[in-house]
Amino acid sequence: ANASLRRQYTILEAESGMQCFELLESEPVDLVLLDLMMPDMSGFEVLEEMKAHPERRYPPVIVLSALMDSKTISHTLQLGAVDYLTKPFNREEILARVHSQIMLARRELHLEHMVQQRTKQLHESNLRLEETFQQLLQSEKMASIGQLAAGVAHEINNPVGFIHSNLSTLSEYLDTIGTLLDNYKDLGQAVGETGTQKVQLLLEQISALRAEADIDFILEDIPGLVSDTREGTERVKSIVQGMNAFSRADDGEMAEADINAGIETTLKVVWNELKYKAEVHKSLGALPKTSCNLNQLNQVFTNLLVNAAHAIEEHGEIDIRTQQVGDEIIIEIADTGSGIESKHLQSLFDPFFTTKPVGQGTGLGLYLSYEIIQKHRGSIDVQSEVGKGTRFTIRLPIVSAN
Repeated sequence: ANASLRRQYTILEAESGMQCFELLESEPVDLVLLDLMMPDMSGFEVLEEMKAHPERRYPPVIVLSALMDSKTISHTLQLGAVDYLTKPFNREEILARVHSQIMLARRELHLEHMVQQRTKQLHESNLRLEETFQQLLQSEKMASIGQLAAGVAHEINNPVGFIHSNLSTLSEYLDTIGTLLDNYKDLGQAVGETGTQKVQLLLEQISALRAEADIDFILEDIPGLVSDTREGTERVKSIVQGMNAFSRADDGEMAEADINAGIETTLKVVWNELKYKAEVHKSLGALPKTSCNLNQLNQVFTNLLVNAAHAIEEHGEIDIRTQQVGDEIIIEIADTGSGIESKHLQSLFDPFFTTKPVGQGTGLGLYLSYEIIQKHRGSIDVQSEVGKGTRFTIRLPIVSAN
């Protein structure tokens, strides 16, 4: 049998269990023919060592032994041997068994290689899909910015307008106060020269100026103008910050964030789309911070709120509600708009599906919203009735940053 094996295979011989492991570490071996009776390590100990270290990926083992009792055979198979041959060996049988196990081992290696290749291809495909998703997300975000730009410009123009008006009024006030202070200065000099007629004339001028310019009103009005101006600058700052946060390219990172704060930021960005269409009612419950991508979630809120405004033909209501229920955060956005036909509900989250007229929607908003919620291991559901309105319900698991 040994001579027959040598004609077909390269044989490496080890006189002990230790030498067997040394060979396995240094040479590529397809199959081990293992005797149970060996010096320093028995065949049982070799099998036990192999079984204890599956990560080393040892080749299959056929046990060769003169022991024929079923207990020994069963024990070796339990330890991982793939076959058991008893002495004396039949030449054809051992050749067939060895050939069969080597072919099986090679087939397994081939299959494993194929799995590794497919896994690599799948990983690369997933990376490409993620990159495509991020590109779609950014494209949809920029499209939303284009749609919202006119409204945001109007929102910025309003506070900038009264800031400009306040500053003009303040400038006039300062001119008047400056003139009055100049008169007081002249009065002081006149008093020093003890010219009573000149003093009397200056006092009359000052009194007339105070009455004409209503200095008392100016002094009362200036704090209000300054306060309004500061409020206007804060509004501009808030709108610009919201737009910057909304338009910023997404880094895909998760971080602890306040969902309610994200909704408030989104409302500032889309407010001009809503305020002429609906009364917005907010009921934002106390929420714990949760690990999420708030930038992406703000995109979802934007899509739902703008869609709600577009669904309202003249004037209606939009309700925004958040609450914690168990280990979930629930966000509801409902409108009293035209509603969605039941035949469209199942297609609502499909890419490029839209019920809006041509040119008024990309068909990606709700698809990307669905994908974002899925990435957060949450769910988004919709209930709608034609003529009465639509309600979107988002459920997000509360996740600690740790």
